[in-house]
Order: sequence, then C-alpha cells, then structure tokens
Amino acid sequence: MQPVSSDTETILELLNMILHFTQSREQVLIDNIRFLEKPGFIPKDLDAEAFSQIVDAALTEYMTHNRLVLRDTEDIQFLPEGAFNVTPAEDEDAARLRPHTERYYQYQAQKLAQNATNARVAQRLIEMGASDRPWAAAQRVPRNVA
Repeated sequence: MQPVSSDTETILELLNMILHFTQSREQVLIDNIRFLEKPGFIPKDLDAEAFSQIVDAALTEYMTHNRLVLRDTEDIQFLPEGAFNVTPAEDEDAARLRPHTERYYQYQAQKLAQNATNARVAQRLIEMGASDRPWAAAQRVPRNVA
C-alpha cells in the first residue's frame, strides 16, 4: 500500500481524474462533429456512466474503509501515479442519428454541454483549494485488491 498524506490529496486526485476524463471525452465528442461527413466514420463516446460509478464506488470505499480503490473496467484502466486509460466505444444512439444531421448535432451539443458542466464543477472544486483543510490520513490500496 502506498500512503496518501491526506483526504485532501485523495479528493484532489479524484477531481483531477474527473477533469482528465472530461477533457478526453470532449475531444471524442468534437471528433464526432468534425468527422460526421467522413465516409465510414463511427461516432464514439467515453462511458461517462461507468466512470461516474467508479468514482462513486471509490468515494464510498474511501469513506467507509479509509482507502481509495479504483476498479478497472473493460474500457477504463487505472495506471500508477493517478493516470488512467479510457477507450472510446461506439455511440449507437449517435450512429442512429447520423442520417438526421440537425438532430445529430443537437445530440452532440447536449453531450458537450453536460461534459463542460462536469469539467467546470471539478475545476471549481480544485480551485477552491480543499488543500487548506487538513483531514485524516488515508492509504491507497492497489486497484486489484477487493
């Protein structure tokens, strides 16, 4: 187990992961708009629901057992030092909307707006500087530990 010096660092680590996820997702959604007319293009998205569930489970584990546990999924793999890889998957709803250009663009714009809101919230919480609130020490548990 790698010690984490405070709750603040743990929360900031999760907020930074959320920010990184939203930045990655924004690029995928922008590509969906940019390449709509490209033959053979398949619109994709990052699994925001799965990522949200991972963060929620990690916070629950942290609050109940004072350890941060990040569990990999098929499309999201956590790496050392707080990094992670996320693989875009086909967005079947967007694929169905492709022939209806206006509705497709509205769908992508709605996802971009939701994603931007999530990014703003995470950024604002980071800026609020929870770091000036000393909380109890915690320990980071490798993600493959139950």
